[in-house]
Amino acid sequence: MKRVMDSSGSPSFSGTWENDLLRHLILEHIQKTGRNAEIGPREISDVIDRVAPKCAKSLFETLKKDTPEMIAYENSRRTVFAADNYSHWKEPFDKLEMMLKISCEVVKEFIKDAGPFFNNEERLLFKAISALHGNGCLVAQEIFALMRAGYA
Repeated sequence: MKRVMDSSGSPSFSGTWENDLLRHLILEHIQKTGRNAEIGPREISDVIDRVAPKCAKSLFETLKKDTPEMIAYENSRRTVFAADNYSHWKEPFDKLEMMLKISCEVVKEFIKDAGPFFNNEERLLFKAISALHGNGCLVAQEIFALMRAGYA
């Protein structure tokens, strides 16, 4: 397999024509039947049925070999994009992050200071609301992480 650029400029991992088993077998079939012979969908389907298991194994092996390079490339693209995204949205991102931190920290302090003073009935409600707020903080932080990475 060799790396080539697709129309968007991203690398695409593709086998060389010489090693393309499916192409080779279809061309072989064309040569056997004659250059001017018309090949119908049934003949192509038969060739694909014969070759697919071999191609699948070959593709799997190639992907296994090329995956580390593909992952490294995608990770570097994501890192660059996230840095550019943060650079562009720095001020709003920083303000949102500050608001999220304050929201979570204020409730932690409130729980620590006021929690012991509630009666039993109030304590159950207090625990439920505190748990909901904690979950809300987690969800807000997850959404913020998606925003910084450019997914939201």
